[in-house]
Amino acid sequence: MTTTANTPNSPAEYQLGKFTDAIETIRSHAAAGAKTLGAVGGLAVGAVGVAKFSDVFPVPAGGGLAAVGVVVGVVAMGIAVLWLTIATWRVGDPVFTANDPAKIEDDDARAIAEKIYRDVAGKPSLEDWQQNVDHLEEQARNVPPAERQPLLDQAYAARLEIRATQARVGALVVRERAKNARRLVVLVPTLLLFVAGLSASGLLADKLDAMRTATDTRTATVRACAETAAALTENHVDLAELPDGCARPVLAPAAETALANRSEVLGDLTAAYQSCVKANSAEHDKCAWILTLIGDAAG
Repeated sequence: MTTTANTPNSPAEYQLGKFTDAIETIRSHAAAGAKTLGAVGGLAVGAVGVAKFSDVFPVPAGGGLAAVGVVVGVVAMGIAVLWLTIATWRVGDPVFTANDPAKIEDDDARAIAEKIYRDVAGKPSLEDWQQNVDHLEEQARNVPPAERQPLLDQAYAARLEIRATQARVGALVVRERAKNARRLVVLVPTLLLFVAGLSASGLLADKLDAMRTATDTRTATVRACAETAAALTENHVDLAELPDGCARPVLAPAAETALANRSEVLGDLTAAYQSCVKANSAEHDKCAWILTLIGDAAG
């Protein structure tokens, strides 16, 4: 190990400054990127969540699983954004180094330290360098003041070389973290999770909206038929004037059993009301109770 003089332009001091600046630059970029990603991603997930939840509630009959799917999709989007944000933020985590790599807890940092120490010092440790610093400082304490400064300069230069080597390790660790955060093995699963969540929430929300629209349309149709039947009865018009669809509403698909049952009941009540009026053409009031049932079923 060389013992360069204690000057601002010494190679060790230059390298220490260079590696330290590199670490801080990467950390600042990572922190800014994580904050931007978290803010933009959070706003995007929030906007999609609000839009989709407005399509979910109130949940139509038979739409419980679809509603759960929408919630899961939005949560998946949030997890994807959070995952990538954390991966980016962790680039700037502190790097703890030591003269002896065995004392470094981080596995990646330990492996890099061993390699750099071998390249620079010829050994997988800087303990010999530290012992040299301690020896020079001990010598400086035991010599006359006039002879002390050269020894202290050598100790300072040796310590700078240790710090510069450790800073080099830190810079490589931080740079490797940044590369890992941008690897496809991180980006692709995160992107797929986000797209899957967005697609699922969008498709299921549209399905719920369509189910709700269909329910409202059927209910409005049956109610209109009942009101038309009541108006015809009050004006003593033959109920044969009712549209064909009012006698027996079109049944809903099999997947919407509850809605189909209600439509069938309303159709039966409408048909029963027509029959009652025909059988009691002079006393329509006897059929009023059927109108009440139709109103309750349609409501």
